[in-house]
Amino acid sequence: MLGGRALAGMAVSALMIVAAACGGGGDPDTTTSSPPTTTATTAASTSTTVAPPQLLSREELPHLVADPPPTGLPFVSEVDLPVDDATEVDQAISVAVYEGDVAILVGDQIEPASLNTTPVHGHPATLSDASPYGSTVAWGMDSGLQVVVASHTLDATKLLAVAKQVQEQDDRAVLPGRRLIGGSTAREPRMFSCLPKSRVGHEVFYGPAAQPARTGGGLPAGVAVRVYAVDEPSDNELVRWCEEGIQSVTVRGRQAWASPTGDTVLWLEQPGALVVVDRHEVDVDLVAFSEGLAPG
Repeated sequence: MLGGRALAGMAVSALMIVAAACGGGGDPDTTTSSPPTTTATTAASTSTTVAPPQLLSREELPHLVADPPPTGLPFVSEVDLPVDDATEVDQAISVAVYEGDVAILVGDQIEPASLNTTPVHGHPATLSDASPYGSTVAWGMDSGLQVVVASHTLDATKLLAVAKQVQEQDDRAVLPGRRLIGGSTAREPRMFSCLPKSRVGHEVFYGPAAQPARTGGGLPAGVAVRVYAVDEPSDNELVRWCEEGIQSVTVRGRQAWASPTGDTVLWLEQPGALVVVDRHEVDVDLVAFSEGLAPG
């Protein structure tokens, strides 16, 4: 979903994203023994970098399958993640989600430039209320990278005041005075769910028998069950923010989140293991489908 849809717009999903990170749903009912990769103090004007979290290995992740598969969608393929799949990666980008429904993205030309600009930090900034990321204020840094301050609930005018509080640090941008709740300031290729492409996991894909086996390319018609090793709650908040309008549901006795379009359902199967179920061009009730998943 980065660079294109917030679920329907960003190409997939994620606690990314359970998200920040995604703008809806409640806090997960789990705790974490490892902190987010980067944190920001609420009173200080600088961020604090800590050691990366210890994520689960692929062997430690649960393996969920549909038994039986949905009607008309027999088992097609399995693939370990990450895969070298350029169709699901926009660019190397950082996505840091702060309390108050504000995210800061840093990368190469994330938002298109505009002739109608206003100055921010000595650079012409473009304001938009119709971006895939919600309302945005975007400008170029001296490093050549672009900063995008985004929100699903604040309009561009109110967001402009927030953008003026952002501090640029070489090729990074941070927002002092607000708690960092998801994502990080490290730039890395991102998947549809906003999760970093490097996240370890596996996928089971169900599609029509006539389709070729799934090899990790762009999602064809069918249903994909993906399990990722995640840093919670940071990744959870990231994904929830990216999946704008995500709704709280119950799956397998756990709190889960579903997109308004019904195309994505995600939940923490166990601490450190995020399940993301996506459908593409098929009519499948994903909540019911997810409820029927079992270890296998």
